[in-house]
Amino acid sequence: MKDDFVSRFEGILGAIQEVRGDLKAMAGRRSEAEDNNEEGVATLKSYTTTLKAAMEELALKVDDLENRARRSNLRLVGLPESTEGLDVCAFLEKWIPKTLCGYNFPGPLLIERAH
Repeated sequence: MKDDFVSRFEGILGAIQEVRGDLKAMAGRRSEAEDNNEEGVATLKSYTTTLKAAMEELALKVDDLENRARRSNLRLVGLPESTEGLDVCAFLEKWIPKTLCGYNFPGPLLIERAH
């Protein structure tokens, strides 16, 4: 009976050792998977940061292009230099309606910049 008990006990100990070995192997695989996940997350964060910077830069370019498209730029050719005096904007606000023979503008001309 004692021998039977010892053999069963040794069988149980062997099974426990096998389970411990499996647990160690699983712990190693889990640790490796965690490391891979951390590396992947770091890579994705870096990529996200890069994409965010590129997106912000492109958004600024789009905004600039939209603003430029909305502007009503005029290029005056043949107007002699220094005709306008010191205040170019004021000169053009008077000169353009007079030159266009009284064209009815919906409101007073607003010239933001002239050079």
